[in-house]
Amino acid sequence: MNGFNRALRSHSTKEIKVEVSKSTTIRDLKVEILQETRIVPILQKLFYKDRELESDETLGGIGYLKDDEIKLVEIEEVEDADDDVNGPTGEGFRGTALLSRIACPDCTLENDGAALCCEACGRPFRV
Repeated sequence: MNGFNRALRSHSTKEIKVEVSKSTTIRDLKVEILQETRIVPILQKLFYKDRELESDETLGGIGYLKDDEIKLVEIEEVEDADDDVNGPTGEGFRGTALLSRIACPDCTLENDGAALCCEACGRPFRV
């Protein structure tokens, strides 16, 4: 745990338009949204007809039709005062790399240090 919890951030409504097809996955859509908004995929929740979408689903698979709306909710990381794992210095587990992060060279998402591939775009990491 990195000392942060996720909480919903309320924003005014803003429309984003991206090019998609029926074979576009939700993961691909999140990367497109990243390019338009700078909101990293891990902080995006996407909803279609009041149902949260999973990364491996496709737009065709969920029944998305042209001009339908997909709702984006941005999650904000907020510091959790009750989490004292990091101690007063915020150093985590003091050099054990348990809290290390790997930045994806393609989509720039910071992934868990033990990840074999990027959570957002699926790019494999070298071991």
